[in-house]
Amino acid sequence: MKSCPERYEARAEFIGPLVAQLRENMAEVSQGEDDPYEALAEVAVVASVLIGDRTAIVSVIPIISDSGDIAQKPGTEALHVALRYFDAELATQIGSPIELDSAEFNTDPPAGHRAGIPVTSPSGDVLCWLRWKAAHPGTDLLAKMLPVLIAVGLASGGVLLWIVRHLLRVSGQLQASEAQARRDIVALQQAREAAEVADRAKMNFMSVVSHELRTPLTVILGYARLGKNLRKMPPAQRLEEVSHLGQVDPALLQSSVEDVLRTATTGMEKIERSGEHLLFLVNELLDYAKMETGRLEVDPEICDVLEVLNPVVDQMRTLTDEKGLKLEATMAPCLMLADVTRTRQIVINLIGNAIKFTDVGKVSVVVTESEDKVHIEVSDTGTGIARHELEKIFDAFHQADGSFSRSAAGTGLGLSVARELAHLEGGTISVRSEVGVGSTFTLSLPKSKLPDPS
Repeated sequence: MKSCPERYEARAEFIGPLVAQLRENMAEVSQGEDDPYEALAEVAVVASVLIGDRTAIVSVIPIISDSGDIAQKPGTEALHVALRYFDAELATQIGSPIELDSAEFNTDPPAGHRAGIPVTSPSGDVLCWLRWKAAHPGTDLLAKMLPVLIAVGLASGGVLLWIVRHLLRVSGQLQASEAQARRDIVALQQAREAAEVADRAKMNFMSVVSHELRTPLTVILGYARLGKNLRKMPPAQRLEEVSHLGQVDPALLQSSVEDVLRTATTGMEKIERSGEHLLFLVNELLDYAKMETGRLEVDPEICDVLEVLNPVVDQMRTLTDEKGLKLEATMAPCLMLADVTRTRQIVINLIGNAIKFTDVGKVSVVVTESEDKVHIEVSDTGTGIARHELEKIFDAFHQADGSFSRSAAGTGLGLSVARELAHLEGGTISVRSEVGVGSTFTLSLPKSKLPDPS
């Protein structure tokens, strides 16, 4: 600008800040440099400014000696200032290489079908816009290709629809196969678990049965040996001593005979009770064997519930008395269709279980009627049955307490056989229980006729 100082003076207001900015940049680049000339050659300030009502682009760069021998004092450097207005000629020069249609500079932003970019000042203010006619090559191409695209789309859509339907059908088949495989796996797993449970239950059953059979047999054999050696027992020896006295005291002789008879009677009673228990276990096993082979039979007839239950209650009262329990019976006469012997067997089993699992309190038998059934409820105040055990207690070989130290004896077949007998009589057995409160088993039998097997 030295050659045109008057032009610079006329524009110093607009160019001066750019010159000051350039010199600040030069000072920053030169700081700490022994030979800053190469770095200064890269410094420049270029910005758009508004001069009057016209927008121009101004560049300011330092004039640096090629050899670097000409030193310049900071603040007096020679500068080159170039200025170019944004006019139609510049717009054409910019737009032609990149094929902008109708390129121009204008202060109004683009509108309608025109596109543009803003020309901004260093502060970010929009000075003017480079605008041009917006081109839509994609739209034009699409218009030309639309018929072909529609045809290809329809054909592709048809093929895609067929593929999708085929995939859906195959997917459905695969899902069905997978679901069936999962069901089969679950069924196999359940069958395996059931088999394992059944196997454990049978092994436990064999252990329990051997224990249950051994107990009465031990008693029977023990008292049989005592009977065989009755002569060696103290009462028999005293009787023998009395019989050898010169003068026999009838009262002493009578007392000695009664001691011997009492000892023998006690042994026979133990043998009898153990034999009855042993017979009960054997009959239970035989009934289960008949049930498994389908040969368990009943012969129902119209009978009075009191005729069926009174002998059972009298028989079981002996057991409750021995255990210190109270046996209550609330029964009114009514008719039902039942096999007397088998129904007594069921009720004996239910009352026997109630007594076995009750240590304090009572066992009660209550008879009620509904429209077509007679309900025999056997309740106790015993230990109760856990909820998860209620569905299993009627399974063969299952016992709610499977330990060898359990307080109640039994093979685990009684409820299974009882339920099958009730079913054969056209009835049912249900149970409700609460741990620590007690249980209630209900035998329901028809009043008049068996249900149609079909």
